[in-house]
Amino acid sequence: MEAGKLNEVDSLDKIRGVLFGTALGDALGFPCENLSQKRINQIFGRVQSFRILGDIGYCTDDTEQTALLATAILRSGGEKSKCTSYFKRSLAGWFLRMPFSAGMATLKACAKILLLIPNSGVKSAGNGSAMRAAILGVVFWENAAERTELGTAISRITHTDDRAIEGALFCASFAAILSKLPNDTSAQVVLKNCKNIVDSVRNEELKLALKTAISLVESETSKESAIKQLRTTGYVVHTLSFALYCTLRFGDSPFEAIVEAVNSGGDADSIGAITGAWIGAWHGASQLPNDLIAKINDGPFGKTHLEILARNLNAKMNGQTYEIPGYNWIHACLRNLLFIPVLLAHILRRAVPF
Repeated sequence: MEAGKLNEVDSLDKIRGVLFGTALGDALGFPCENLSQKRINQIFGRVQSFRILGDIGYCTDDTEQTALLATAILRSGGEKSKCTSYFKRSLAGWFLRMPFSAGMATLKACAKILLLIPNSGVKSAGNGSAMRAAILGVVFWENAAERTELGTAISRITHTDDRAIEGALFCASFAAILSKLPNDTSAQVVLKNCKNIVDSVRNEELKLALKTAISLVESETSKESAIKQLRTTGYVVHTLSFALYCTLRFGDSPFEAIVEAVNSGGDADSIGAITGAWIGAWHGASQLPNDLIAKINDGPFGKTHLEILARNLNAKMNGQTYEIPGYNWIHACLRNLLFIPVLLAHILRRAVPF
């Protein structure tokens, strides 16, 4: 495959890679969220498999909102006003199903949508708009203007801070570049391509953090030092810069990059989801551990749902007839309700000091 060209098989592998990579990083990182690297190791050891309920993986808002955005793209054909309208409505339904993991800014925005407040976005620099943006990059990989216009509009539904918007656009742009590269492209080549995107970031704080991440990779700085310098909080500047470090530093080994990301603590599910999405756009789903992906809880936003979304997005990209996959919202709601005792038990376990 030549750089800059995608055939039908390549594009399907890359789209599946983004969706499955997001879900894998999200589900692996979920039990590690808001823990330190030391505490993760103390409770779980090195996280390389799912740790919430047996060997089953559970995804959170990162994967669910990515799937909702993918569905909105299909329903609208990618047209901006229709896509934002569909995504806005789907977020309201998602909110009513009582999701068990969501950022405060997104929850506030969803409440405003339900109250029919036109400008639902919240002045927040959280990572909610960035965590779902990679799918825009791989679908609109060859149209930067369309990607920027739609990415900005989708971001503003929940997050209006310039750093959040720029973060979402960077996440999508990097995914677009990665999706054009052969699956076996080396990390050195990816790093060179990444520098050009970072230079185009307008927000100086975000640009500086991303450049710092690149310099830490080039100097082969340890992950422990990178955590201290870049940080791993839910602030979009921290989330993206550390996810970029993990992607570039460990990306020659796809699964290892995701594992390193989720074991670093902080906002581990979102950092894992973004790293996973970029790794999937780079190497494709064919290079991800399918045996582990198969253990992600199926049903709404599960492996089967994501597979159907990927195939229909690929058909859309290649000018073919496609369908708009749905899901059972009652199933999704019941799953969230039934998961509450599991989540409470997990919270109690994390509180035990040994």
